[in-house]
Amino acid sequence: MNRILTAILLLPLTAVGQNLIPNPNFEEHVEGRVTEWGQPNPPYYHFTVDARTDGGAHNGECYNGLCIANYQEGGDINERLIVRLHEPLVAGQKYRLKMMVRERVSSNKNPDNMDAIHWYFSNNKEDRTLQELSPTQLEHRVVFPLPDTGMFSWTAMETNYTASGNEVFLLIGYFNEKMGFRNLDQTKPTAPAPSFYPDFSNKKKKSKKKQEKENAQFRKQQREYLKERYKDLFRVRFYFDALCLAPLTSEGTCDCSPPGETVDDATETYAVGETIVLNNIFFETAKSALLPASFEELEKLLQLLQQQPEAVIQVNGHTDNQGNDDDNQALSENRAQAVVNYLIEQGIAANRLTSKGFGSKVPVATNDTAEGREQNRRVEFVILSR
Repeated sequence: MNRILTAILLLPLTAVGQNLIPNPNFEEHVEGRVTEWGQPNPPYYHFTVDARTDGGAHNGECYNGLCIANYQEGGDINERLIVRLHEPLVAGQKYRLKMMVRERVSSNKNPDNMDAIHWYFSNNKEDRTLQELSPTQLEHRVVFPLPDTGMFSWTAMETNYTASGNEVFLLIGYFNEKMGFRNLDQTKPTAPAPSFYPDFSNKKKKSKKKQEKENAQFRKQQREYLKERYKDLFRVRFYFDALCLAPLTSEGTCDCSPPGETVDDATETYAVGETIVLNNIFFETAKSALLPASFEELEKLLQLLQQQPEAVIQVNGHTDNQGNDDDNQALSENRAQAVVNYLIEQGIAANRLTSKGFGSKVPVATNDTAEGREQNRRVEFVILSR
């Protein structure tokens, strides 16, 4: 059933989601790569790859992660995620930042060096290669303090950030004046590593059980050695899910739904694809010239389009079945175009508007009565996208 454009503006920005982070749950991915996000290559510790042994996502099926610090020789000692926000941040606006975080069980965190997860806001994509932050850049860093104990189950973390203005990139990782990492070449001991490999000088074949026991002992000795050798270094792997960056209202609330997604609200909303009747549009008889009595109704539609600058609509014209079918088709097309022309004259971009006439082909009431024919002579609009 078609709806009628009401007397009060129906699509305020507060009625749709305002999470500025694209793909915040990492559910959208192509060939193992999360869409919208830039991240380490290869993404070994990311997505559902560890779900079999290290738990699953907080929401949905996917999550993301970072090896924030890695002591392995030749490895990336710092990984970070980067994403372009849906729109730049507004100077002076306070935003709410939220995320679910889980530490990987195998992490070896040194609280003296690794005490937080950071979000860093920038207007320069090249900042993804930063090795240290200047005092000015530190002003755009947001600190999520870590507890001394492990976070091996999903934990909510949130804080606020007041924007400087025009920040459009978000980086997640660990960022401070010196990035918090020690130089591996200076801290690695020079003594050679002891050999843990089994002695194969005895050619006699060992039983499977004995071999498994020796292998287990080998792995235990190797872990103990690595732990001692790198005790002054650290590696930290965290997983992330359910990210949110949304403006705070004056009441201190925020909406983490994606932009354009209709959320529960006391305000009336229209869905994409829904047809709305412009119930008080008047034309001269058998003509397409708008009468002044139409302007009040058209003002509602104009305000709706101004408040929803991304919305694209199609205006549809309909007639009753009186007269020639070809004439009715042309009249319906011209009346729909007349509404489009009015909106363009009021400043709405032409590429957001289309028109279509249906003649008498789509009645909503009987054409056997005057009342029914009046209902069939109508102009509607359909929200194509927003």
